[in-house]
Amino acid sequence: MVAKKKTQADQAAQTLVVAEPIDAIAAELRKAREASGASFSDLHRVTGLSRTTLHQYEAGTRKPGAREIRLLCDALNTTPNRLIYGTEEPFKGKSRLHAMLDLSSEDLRTARLAMLLMMLSKDERDAWITLLGESIKARTGGGEKLDATLDAIEAATEVMASGMAEAIEAALPAQKIAELGQSIEAEIAARTESKAKNRRKAQK
Repeated sequence: MVAKKKTQADQAAQTLVVAEPIDAIAAELRKAREASGASFSDLHRVTGLSRTTLHQYEAGTRKPGAREIRLLCDALNTTPNRLIYGTEEPFKGKSRLHAMLDLSSEDLRTARLAMLLMMLSKDERDAWITLLGESIKARTGGGEKLDATLDAIEAATEVMASGMAEAIEAALPAQKIAELGQSIEAEIAARTESKAKNRRKAQK
């Protein structure tokens, strides 16, 4: 926890900050700093981030990256979820997508996530991958450790993919694959009909 202190430099630099933060991270960062009693100089000493950068974060004119968020959370005794989303459980009960992917079966979760990803345009996938990359970099620390992890994943998936088609064909003959296709179509039809019935009941 940083000490309570306010310097003339802080007071002078305060003129650079707009009256109210313009985004959620800026608002939560200011709230956490004020709750801790920390000054910008305190945060500068503890995190190594410049006072100008810290003021920009609170003004909402610049966003902290994954590394900076970790430093700020440690200094202000808060969590990334609280700082980024304003709550400790940002995804609790949020959407059907979260419920659909909140599975104990990793295989099923992976298959559903892959199908959802393919629904996006190339630009949307690129944006999603960039966000995913930043999260993974924050977890692994980046650098050589991240490269080694990605090398292992690439090697494993290439080996699995090379024999995947043959394995599926050997385990599932054409007739079985056709039956699976019919089962999927029947399940989709049943779900569609069930939703239609529920809508009709709601309208009565």
